[in-house]
Amino acid sequence: MTPQKAATSAVGIPVITRDLPQRKWRRLLSPRLFEATVLIVDILLIVAAGIVANVAYHWITGSEAGSVVPYAGMGLIISVNFAALMAARRNYRLKRLTLFDTQARQTIFIWSGIYGLLAAVAFTMKISGDFSRGAVILSFVDGFALLLGLRLPVASIISSSIARGAFATN
Repeated sequence: MTPQKAATSAVGIPVITRDLPQRKWRRLLSPRLFEATVLIVDILLIVAAGIVANVAYHWITGSEAGSVVPYAGMGLIISVNFAALMAARRNYRLKRLTLFDTQARQTIFIWSGIYGLLAAVAFTMKISGDFSRGAVILSFVDGFALLLGLRLPVASIISSSIARGAFATN
């Protein structure tokens, strides 16, 4: 790569005559960074969905919301399990993220399975009394909608970026 020469404007401010090197931007669009970002966004969305569902349910019913800590904890447990299973099934790989149909199927399967399993665990351990059933159901629906809503733009962004050659698939 040839070095860039800077010209000087009338007021003495250097002006770069060429665009910034593409290499710096390509590092920001590395496949691993993008995959990790989607995983982190999934975790944050699930935790936020648990907290928002609790607040929304108690606001709708007119009852006192109480502590959000149990719902944040529930969201964290669900998000870690969801992300671990999605990662184990390689659903955070760049090539898989471009396939919305596959992502939707995997999200439905894993999301429903985790909620069903954790509901059974909460029932058998008798901790379900600490949680409002309505808030938990709303959290299930809210988190599910957010995860599916994330998958479509992610698939579109990755597909268009690959088509433009922004990053190579791994």
